[in-house]
Amino acid sequence: MKKYFVRNGRIVINRYCVKYNLYSESGNTETNSTISQYAINDDELIALTQELEDKNIEFEVVNLEVEDILRFEGLPVLNDSDARKIIEPDLNEVIADKVIEISSICERKIYNGIDVDFGGDIKHFSLKIEDQLNINRLALIYGNDEECSIIYHADGELYQEFSKEAFFKIVRAASDFISNETEYCNRLMRYTKSLETVSDVFSVVYGMEV
Repeated sequence: MKKYFVRNGRIVINRYCVKYNLYSESGNTETNSTISQYAINDDELIALTQELEDKNIEFEVVNLEVEDILRFEGLPVLNDSDARKIIEPDLNEVIADKVIEISSICERKIYNGIDVDFGGDIKHFSLKIEDQLNINRLALIYGNDEECSIIYHADGELYQEFSKEAFFKIVRAASDFISNETEYCNRLMRYTKSLETVSDVFSVVYGMEV
């Protein structure tokens, strides 16, 4: 039975189903169709059953068990498929969505970057793709130089000279942070894919222990 539908971009919950048989004749052929119509409230139910009574059509009213989904009524959705994903989620779909969520959070966290402490002077360095490329490029260029100054900048600051030791402190911190975050992200995604119930997948939160 159809417990919900989408109207004007929002979920609507049916409360009642009215069943009746509709007979029709065409030539020598007689057909008997079972019809199900739905009502979202008492007013709709009264109007529908009154119409059937006026036509002397016998009917059956079924109270739909929708208490567990009433909380979804009125939620904005694009179509019936989106409503189904919210009300009757498929395990594989939920896992796929959660994996995308985990990956996105991991990416944002890495891009947000790191704090590096230079003897009490804490500077922040973003690690977006272009930042990672710049750091790696400079590390490659100056990696074999014994003593050198490397021009780079912390977030919100002008370019400045970093000693090789100071710059490679940034390199190591960035590398360790990216590796640790990526490894955790992969572990969390593997754990998520191993779950067997929708509720367990919904309970997965980035940062939890795995």
